[in-house]
Amino acid sequence: MSFPSLVALLLVGLTTSYALPTPPLTYTDDAGAIAIANTLQTMGYVNILGIVSDVTSNYSLAAIDAINTWYCHPNIPLAQTNHLTDTVREPEVNSTDAEYITTLANSQVFPQNFDRSKVKDPVEFYHDILSEAEDNSVTIIAIGFFTNLYNLYYSENGPALIKAKVKELVVQGGSCNTTDKPHNAGYNQVHDLPSAEVVMKWPSPVTFFPGFVANQVQAGQAALNISTTNPVRFVYETVDFGLEFEPDDIITTYYAIFGLTDDSFIYGNSNGTGGLQFVPNPKSPVAVNKYSVWNYVVNPPAQQRYVILNKPPQTIADKLNGLISCFGEGQPNCSS
Repeated sequence: MSFPSLVALLLVGLTTSYALPTPPLTYTDDAGAIAIANTLQTMGYVNILGIVSDVTSNYSLAAIDAINTWYCHPNIPLAQTNHLTDTVREPEVNSTDAEYITTLANSQVFPQNFDRSKVKDPVEFYHDILSEAEDNSVTIIAIGFFTNLYNLYYSENGPALIKAKVKELVVQGGSCNTTDKPHNAGYNQVHDLPSAEVVMKWPSPVTFFPGFVANQVQAGQAALNISTTNPVRFVYETVDFGLEFEPDDIITTYYAIFGLTDDSFIYGNSNGTGGLQFVPNPKSPVAVNKYSVWNYVVNPPAQQRYVILNKPPQTIADKLNGLISCFGEGQPNCSS
């Protein structure tokens, strides 16, 4: 799912660093993911290193910064390509629904600390963050597209840097399953499929949170009852189909921060075998129409796994909604 392009690098956990790529332009769950990451940073569970926008919208980073600023984190570093457009929604998904990104980017409506002159190129940004990190300390949360991760991998010293510094790449999408029946690759993958296939070469462990697992949970409703000054509430009130409350990016971010520690999830390939592969859809000659399948006999063995639920969907939804509504109708105390 996506929202105005936002995630770049996100450091999570008391001793672990996380990086988060996402694309805010259309959906609600990107905003929800940023909200719970900010909340967990305030609570001491997370340290956000930065956010990379995976879309080219000129409004994207300002919109992301508005959310960060509301949660008292106005100085989170941001990155984005310099090939910008005035895009306000993802036309291949829907071109008529109400958009929220321009309002979030309006500092007269939602205060922000955005400074375009401080924005770095994504590859430069990744190199800077990873080079300064301790070995095996950074988790990248990929809830957006893969173009920037592809460019990182194929940059000078990219694979070696990833292998040394990245503890885990957590991916929203990749419709893995436990049968031989293939699933359509997720939207985040087919948006730039050649780039998405970099996950099959990624030199550090990769964990997929498939859409068919995430969609068992309905969460995000709590955003309709939080402070009217919170830009995340505006997102959920603006997007009509937000009432479906599909939390793909939110639940992926939650897993990336907590892993298996609270027993909400287990790995679907519990024996650690196999890996994701993209294969042609025989019903379509279009290159981007591919299936994603879990191949249990990948050679050489892949460092890949996928997540399934280990608790009732409502139990997990309550946890996610609890984080979204953590401050109720109030606001964090940014002076403390």
